[in-house]
This record gives sequence, structure tokens and C-alpha cells, in this order.
Amino acid sequence: MRKITLIILCCLTFISCGNTDEQTAQKTDEAVPFMDVVQEITVVTNDSLRLTAWFTPSPDSGRAPLIAMLPMLGQTHESYQPFVDSLFKYLKTDTALTGQVLPHLLNFDLRGHGRSILKGTDSLTYENMSKAEFAKIPDDVGLMILKVISAYHVRIDTSKITVIGASIGANAAVMTTTSLPYISRVVLLSPGTDYRSLMPADAFKNFTGKTFLATSRADQYSYETVQRLAALKKKDWILKIYPRDGHGTDILKYDIAMRDVIRWIFEK
Repeated sequence: MRKITLIILCCLTFISCGNTDEQTAQKTDEAVPFMDVVQEITVVTNDSLRLTAWFTPSPDSGRAPLIAMLPMLGQTHESYQPFVDSLFKYLKTDTALTGQVLPHLLNFDLRGHGRSILKGTDSLTYENMSKAEFAKIPDDVGLMILKVISAYHVRIDTSKITVIGASIGANAAVMTTTSLPYISRVVLLSPGTDYRSLMPADAFKNFTGKTFLATSRADQYSYETVQRLAALKKKDWILKIYPRDGHGTDILKYDIAMRDVIRWIFEK
């Protein structure tokens, strides 16, 4: 973890308000339309896994926030497309979000999923992954975010980095903050106390940024988990328990949850 943090420093020249960098970017007529440019990015981990994510740059000039998205078990980056579509819509139409800079997006296929299954000459799938393999996911995420920041640091506002995770992705999202301490916000959709060896409690307790916890009443395991997490510290989090069924990214099928998450990501 110290090694990753050192590399970062070298590469970079109910809610409690935290300090944020208020840099804003000016829009230009020549900017490419949001969502029209998607770049597939691959990074090889230290155990030879070819980890793949998709980076969509902000069309705004200057520096913009970065939002990274981590799917549920058994799902790929495509599961976040409804969120991406709604994000664009709300940033254009919601008066509460007027003037916000369009963010960069980083959408993952986690280890053993989608395009992130080639490990050396072998294939790795979540269906046969060991707990030791699952435990590597937070470091995978940190490595990919680091690569993107290193390549685009001039355009990324590193004081405004949000990681959204669903189910096992939620556990990984907050655990990534232990190696990338400048992450400012995490959204945890249906986290679990212990999911395939990923246990988020310590990372959540020590995270100095802000956290959005969300679950549904019918999701008993996650319902109990978010309340345990909320009891670990008195500030810097918000807890939303939605009355309908839903787990992970399925929670975002409900407009109120989608709007809550998007507005929270951009609030001061």
C-alpha cells in the first residue's frame, strides 16, 4: 500500500463537509460530445492478470472529477450503463446540478469478469476464483485508477474522485481507499460484512472522505451490514434504506435512488 501511495505522489505534480478543491473547467464548443469517446484501457497486475476498464473523458476542458464504477459479482461494466445514461440526463436537466463539470468515467470489468479474465496463459473466472483471488480486487482497482491518473493527471481533479461499488464491488470500493487515500467519496450499494474475503469495516472506519450507504429493506444481509458500518463512526456518511426490493445496481432502477446518488456525488 505504501508503494502505491508513493507512486501516486510521484505521478501527481447522517454528513460532514470535507475540504474540496473548487477548480472548475470551462466548456468549449469544440469539446467532443459526452459519451462519444470511450477508450478501452488494460493494465497488467503483478500476478499477470490483464485487467480491463473503459475510460470516457469529460468533454470539458481543464480539470474534471473522476467517477469509477465497480459492478456486482457476475456482472460486467455494462451493468452501469443505466447509471451513466441517467448521470448525463440529470447533469443536463436537474436544476440542482446546474453548472457542474461533466466528469470523467472509469467503468470496470473486475477480476474474473468480462474482459478481465486472462491471467498469463490461463483464464480466470469468478465462478472458480479462490478467496485469495477476490482479495486482490481492491488493489486491482487502485492500480487501474493510478494508471488513468498518471496518463490524464492534467485533466483530472484529484480532489474529486468518487468510487461507486455494488455488492462485492461496494466492499472493494471502500477498501480501495486504503491504498489510494485521496479518494474523496465512495458510494456503497448493498455492501456485505464479509463477501468472498472482502471485509469493508476497517476501511470504512478509517476513510476520511464521505460515504453514501444504500440498501433496500428486503435485502436483509446488506440491511444489517450498512447499520453496522454506520455505527463505526459518527460523521462523513449518509445512509439511505429504500423500501422496495433491490440489490446492488438494481437499487438504481428506482428514480429516487438514482437521483439521490447523483446529487450526492456532486454536492459540496
